[in-house]
Amino acid sequence: MPGLRRQPTPPSRRAVLTAVAATLLSAACAGPALPPGVWLRLPLDADPSLPAGRMAAGESWQLVGGLVVPGHLDRDAVLVAQGRGALRPLAGLRWAEPLRDTLPRLLRADLGRLLGTTVFNGPLPAAAGPARQLRVTLLALDLSEDSRVLQVRAQWSIGMAAAVSLPTVQQAAWPVPVAVADADGIALAHRRAVAELAQRIVATVAR
Repeated sequence: MPGLRRQPTPPSRRAVLTAVAATLLSAACAGPALPPGVWLRLPLDADPSLPAGRMAAGESWQLVGGLVVPGHLDRDAVLVAQGRGALRPLAGLRWAEPLRDTLPRLLRADLGRLLGTTVFNGPLPAAAGPARQLRVTLLALDLSEDSRVLQVRAQWSIGMAAAVSLPTVQQAAWPVPVAVADADGIALAHRRAVAELAQRIVATVAR
């Protein structure tokens, strides 16, 4: 009849069940909610027991080329080993600064404390040329799959700036335990790895 509106047909039971099933499937595919993101940084201060330097006053050092690090460390993801060759990121954890920038700065600070002198980075004026030139390559800085051990492997050479012979290349590998497998524990283990690397480098000079 004119003027009368037709009432909408209520959805069938099949249509309602289909819509509910689709909603549940979408929620299941989304997976569990991720924890809030945590940004990690390495503390400036190393182990308080790190001794002060007793090297000859006035001797200057230069870290040539910074600290060479593996390419997989040049990102903000915190990676852990998965098998012999694979890596996976830890959910919710990120580096606030790429390790390729953090590690050489902290290494120079630790070396300076151990040596009792400033360790320069980059080219220097000829008049202020360093007495020793240090080159360091970090071959591995790998967190175990359970995040309980940080495996470190590095090689370095120390040469006199005025020497014509090639310096001897040193290499070392060692584990750094992670006291607690959380954000603080992982950050502190990486910081200890840098401090221990500095100690090993200086020990080769003191021999």
